Amino acid sequence: MDVMIVDDCTKIRAMLSALLKNQLTDLKNIYECKSGTEAITCYEKNKPDWTLMDIRMEPLNGFSVSQKILDMNPRAKIMIVTSYDDPEYREKAKQLKVAAYVLKDNLNDVIAILKGLF
Repeated sequence: MDVMIVDDCTKIRAMLSALLKNQLTDLKNIYECKSGTEAITCYEKNKPDWTLMDIRMEPLNGFSVSQKILDMNPRAKIMIVTSYDDPEYREKAKQLKVAAYVLKDNLNDVIAILKGLF
């Protein structure tokens, strides 16, 4: 499995990367991106199985990047991983048809979803 982590916070990217390496036996590659622009280029080049996407980033937010990825590949699996438990954000994610919306304080849910337990 290949996973792309998109978050402007270096610590969050490192934490998610370590968690994935520790918990996923079928993990092949992790691609870390610090911006939405970088994520679009990385997705085009590598076509990861999953994308873990933060929302609040500059200059492109996670919703814009998710839309661009889904325009490239409507079957792309994107999981929003955010600190914001906001009904408007959840609704936007639902409208985009992302695969999941997970709060950063529930990172075990990320692993469960990637393992197909949800």
